[in-house]
Amino acid sequence: MFFIVDLDETLLRSDGTVSSYTVRIIRKLQKQGHFFVFNSARSYYRMKEYIKKLKPDYVIANGGTEIYHQGKCIYTNLIRMDIVNEVLQKLLVHPDFKNCSIQTPNQFYAMDLEFAQKNDWVIYKEFDKNGFDEDASKMVVELSNQESLKKILKAYDLELISYSGGPWYRISTTTKAKGNQALFDLLNVLDPIDYCFGDDYGDLEMIQEAKYGVMMINAPQELRDQVSLHTKYSNQEDGVAKMIEEILKM
Repeated sequence: MFFIVDLDETLLRSDGTVSSYTVRIIRKLQKQGHFFVFNSARSYYRMKEYIKKLKPDYVIANGGTEIYHQGKCIYTNLIRMDIVNEVLQKLLVHPDFKNCSIQTPNQFYAMDLEFAQKNDWVIYKEFDKNGFDEDASKMVVELSNQESLKKILKAYDLELISYSGGPWYRISTTTKAKGNQALFDLLNVLDPIDYCFGDDYGDLEMIQEAKYGVMMINAPQELRDQVSLHTKYSNQEDGVAKMIEEILKM
């Protein structure tokens, strides 16, 4: 079986910590021959401390755009630099455009100076006509008109995912759900038995497409209403580990 988990507000407590109990349950499932997988919007770099502590078998990073195994990237699906620039130039002149961030495999760039100053993992960058010089894992855009954004992206076959119901949107070549499928394809697994855990809008698709999709009890009610399985406990109470322990006993 595959146990695929989101990190923030799912496996991790709100302060970013993981209990020794959770670590013990993960070791138990791996000893029984099951796979433990991270699937996060975070970059691989920003997951390193959890990779070291929890030792997942595979890491799906940047919302499905990269897959890592034993520290090596074995799959990528990035937005090409030329497409990043074409989309960016259209956004910068759009009347509803407010803000933008761009994540690459190794860096996170934001045009919001205050946001960059508050987060040491963010690099402040003014996006302008001079362009962007890297392939991107995703673009995060604040835009009041979702329909106009869809029209821009349609020509590039890019995915649009709402953050917390908008007005922030994630632009990417792929999704977390497609990242899972890419992993199964790499491993030649045709009919996976997968338990997927998440708490946010970006997790909904992978939860709905999993054989057993589980929404955290601390997720927004709107999301819980769309999924039949929920954890009994929140991320603060080791909800993922407690449900995994129940599954392993069965």
